[in-house]
Amino acid sequence: MLCFGKAKPLLDAKLIEEIVDPRLEDKYDLAEMKCVMATASLCIHHMSSKRPYMNQVNKWASFLIQLSLCCHIVSLLPVRK
Repeated sequence: MLCFGKAKPLLDAKLIEEIVDPRLEDKYDLAEMKCVMATASLCIHHMSSKRPYMNQVNKWASFLIQLSLCCHIVSLLPVRK
């Protein structure tokens, strides 16, 4: 697990491969991971007044989950020809 001191430069440089848990083995949605990384970056801002409240982070996470589920359901629908 990365600590703040190591995670911040990786988040700033958008080095996804260095941050993502290797156990995921590239089995994640890149767009979702970028959103999670952006949220994490906001949460560790050096000025505490600039950090989001946890209820905001919870809303963002809930939205990402719902969006992911919707995309998955749409991908299961039959395609008209």
